[in-house]
Amino acid sequence: MIHKLLSRTIVLSILVIAGGAAQAATVTHFKLTDHSLIGNWEGASDDGCFVSQTLITFAESVTHVDGAIIVGEPTTLVEVDYANSCTGEFLSLTGGTTNQTVSIGGDLSSASLSAVVTVTDGTSSADVTINATWTANGDLQNAKGHFRTTDGNTTTMDKFDDVVRPAATGGTITTTLPLAAGPTFVQLDRFPEGGTIGKDMNGERTVTKKH
Repeated sequence: MIHKLLSRTIVLSILVIAGGAAQAATVTHFKLTDHSLIGNWEGASDDGCFVSQTLITFAESVTHVDGAIIVGEPTTLVEVDYANSCTGEFLSLTGGTTNQTVSIGGDLSSASLSAVVTVTDGTSSADVTINATWTANGDLQNAKGHFRTTDGNTTTMDKFDDVVRPAATGGTITTTLPLAAGPTFVQLDRFPEGGTIGKDMNGERTVTKKH
């Protein structure tokens, strides 16, 4: 199940970056340690017009190692992909925050995370309100994973190893998206797709900012 979850998450979170002339870039490295959370949720409308995919990741400790100093490097990262086949609209928004309320059981049996995270593609933006839960439904196991997200000219790559328990995800995740018809409330949590609760994370984050 872990392999399936991480493989699906990686596919969903990788964005294709258009080629072009080489640009100067600033690269910063961080160390990821302590507890972790990963969760996926799918949203959909009753009329079948839109689907959404939301990925939430949390790293308890994000420590600067080298490169440019980045103030407020996120501990919670959020990616929201939205596609509407009826209107032809597509959004892929990412963002992060250091301001969250997190509770993780000592035996990794359960966890919760609450936050309001602004996500953007560099042009459009929205606030995502998160009250997410994790309930373990499997035994401890070792896991590896990596995620790549892009926010404007900034690309973030996380790679990690940790000890996790697979978990059912729940709670509420909502946003108001800037669609052609006007600001539209969207329930992002209709179909929880599971996640993991982790500890003893040993990972790294590379943030590349093009100038």
